[in-house]
Amino acid sequence: MPPFLLPYEPKMRNIVRGFFQRGKIDIYISFTEEAKVHFGINTAFAEAIINTMKTLKERHNLDAPLGLDYLYWFKDFVFQQELDFEEEDLYEVLKEALTKLKQMRTEEGKNMMEFLNKGIEEVSEIVSKITSSLEPVEARYERLKKKIQALELELDEQRLYQEAAILADRADVTEELQRLQSHIKEFVLTLKSNGQAIGKKLDFILQECLREFNTLQAKSTSTDVIHLAISGKNEIEKLREQVQNVQ
Repeated sequence: MPPFLLPYEPKMRNIVRGFFQRGKIDIYISFTEEAKVHFGINTAFAEAIINTMKTLKERHNLDAPLGLDYLYWFKDFVFQQELDFEEEDLYEVLKEALTKLKQMRTEEGKNMMEFLNKGIEEVSEIVSKITSSLEPVEARYERLKKKIQALELELDEQRLYQEAAILADRADVTEELQRLQSHIKEFVLTLKSNGQAIGKKLDFILQECLREFNTLQAKSTSTDVIHLAISGKNEIEKLREQVQNVQ
């Protein structure tokens, strides 16, 4: 931003905040050829440079000529003065640009919502697959029983059932699945709310989902469940990447 526009920066920032609550907005201001551009010369600065150069020439017996080309190397020699414009015109142009940007983002937002809805549906399907693939205690007991019988070992059915129950309890992911279902429901409701600044909330929900999938992966002894949990994490990461662009 040109230095002469710095006094208007606080109000311009407030105008931008009125349109957008999240994210970073870069503003570039340029003036048309019709604008009256004025340049000035910093005479005090120039005289100080000239006097210094003269002193150096005399002290070191230098014959080099001293001209304006030397002064052009100093950025403070020539400066741009304030343009002839109305302050309110500046704010109106800024508002028009922000309005167009918001309209464009609204259209992008529709496409984004379609992506997010589809993505969370895929996550929900993964959770359903994990739920249906869980092995009950009875099935685990029968599987262990067959393994022991195949090894022709002495079988204590009561002890075997207890061991199967212990293993099932350690690998129980019912609570994680329930929390995932709850998070998914909250994610969908947040999308439908059309509220302001929902991006942070959506990201938080996805972080919680990611945590539950990590726990599922760590607790499960089923290869199928582990693979499904990894797929769920991948889908969550895709959603999180897009959610960063949601207001």
